[in-house]
Amino acid sequence: ELLEVEGVFFDENRSDPILADTAEENWNMACIFLVLFLISLIYSFKVTLVKVRGRI
Repeated sequence: ELLEVEGVFFDENRSDPILADTAEENWNMACIFLVLFLISLIYSFKVTLVKVRGRI
């Protein structure tokens, strides 16, 4: 009779400090993306205002 054994697998290649660094890098990347996105949004808004005012 075979016994069912549930396997628990550990990823020994990644340690906790590496996971913490990865999380911090993800936050940094997200913040940089948001800042650059807001800068481009403000810039495009200003350019649109300048072009619309030029037509009036």
